[in-house]
Formats: sequence, C-alpha cells, structure tokens
Amino acid sequence: MSDSIARFLILFEGRSGSTYLVEALDNHPDIRAGKELLGAVKAKRNWSESQLEFLNEYYFGHETEKYRAIGCKTKHRDIPRKRELAQWLHDNQVKIILQRRRNRVKRMVSVVNGLRLREETGDWNLYRSEDQRGGIEIDVDKFEQWLQRDEDRLEVLVDYATSLQLPTLSVYYEELLTSAESTIERICGFLEVPYQPLEGNCLKNTSDDLSDAVVNFNELKNRFIGTVYEEMFDERLMQAE
Repeated sequence: MSDSIARFLILFEGRSGSTYLVEALDNHPDIRAGKELLGAVKAKRNWSESQLEFLNEYYFGHETEKYRAIGCKTKHRDIPRKRELAQWLHDNQVKIILQRRRNRVKRMVSVVNGLRLREETGDWNLYRSEDQRGGIEIDVDKFEQWLQRDEDRLEVLVDYATSLQLPTLSVYYEELLTSAESTIERICGFLEVPYQPLEGNCLKNTSDDLSDAVVNFNELKNRFIGTVYEEMFDERLMQAE
C-alpha cells in the first residue's frame, strides 16, 4: 500500500460524459480508472459488505502500487448503504469527482436516445459511427415528467457528494465537450498526476443540435416556452461542420 496514491470516486449522473472520462483517464499510464464497478457488485446479497470488500481490494490490493491515482465511477442509486460507504470514503480520504450536465433537456434527450442504442446494440455508449441513428420522436407528456424526476435525482446526488466533506472537483459534460484538454489537465492536477493529452473511446451519440436529434422538436420545445428549460432547446456548443 502506498500513501502517495490519490484515490478517487466519480459520482455521476448518466449521459454526462462519465464513460468518456473514465476511458480517457484509464489511458494515462499513472491512473487506474474503472467504470461502474460498484453496480456490478450490487447484485450480491450483503450489498454493503460486498461493496466495501471490493473497494478495499480495488484501491489497496495487488499491483495498486504501480499507479499514482486509482478510482472508478458510480451512480448514487448503486450505493445501497450510503452511510457505510461515506464512512469508508472519509476514512480513506478518497477524492470525489462530481460529474453532471448543465443542460437538463439535452441530458434527458440523450437518455432516451441512449436507451434506443442499448436496445439495438446492447451498449449505452456509441463506439461505431455506423450504429448511430437519426432523430427520435419523444412523448411530450412523459418528457415533462422525466425532467422533474431528473431534477430531484440530481439534487440527491449533489447533496450526497456535498455531505461527504471530502476534496471535490466538479466536472460538467459541457466542459468535456468544448474544452476537453483543459478539463483533463484540471483533473490530472486534482489527482496529482502529470498532465498528458487523453481521449476516451466512445463517440457522441446525440446531435448537439436538438432539432436534428428530435423528430418532433418544435412540439417538444413549445411545451416548455416560458420555463427555465426553454433556452436549453436551442443551445449549440459545437460548430456545425
């Protein structure tokens, strides 16, 4: 065991670029970064014990000394015993990367599109451009319900991360999309590893222009005129090719 290792946990919400980030970090020779490993352990009967046993092995086990930073990512819902995990994280001074998405509308459209991709390919993430599909039609009434539920879940995630009172770095999807190099540099600094350019393997699945991504775009947008979501429909972060 080496006290010089920076141990980190990425607390994230889906469709916020977490897979891309983990893949990028794992390409760094000094970083070991895993995907949703706690979710894989969640199915065991004694969730708390099995997750903590896994974490002890993952962060402190064989061959961990060859890394300068070790971590993985998890959704809040995949932590069944949140107090026990919070205590473990605090005892081991694990750094927290809180990963979110500012544009709530685009996040939810990405969830719907990601579900379609998963049904067709078995994976939530796009790795072959030929697997990308065109626009998708979205149920307007359901979308409104999903957005409200989404806001509630985000609040719970942020509250949990804040309650840990551990060194925390906020990372937003939009930062990875528009300024990936400086964002990766900031994360490397937080993890105390030398910076080097890094990229993930997965591709962007949903168009940055929602009018291309959603077949009934105008119908959907009109439902939210006068709300905090209205401007999110027309946001463009990437230049058109």
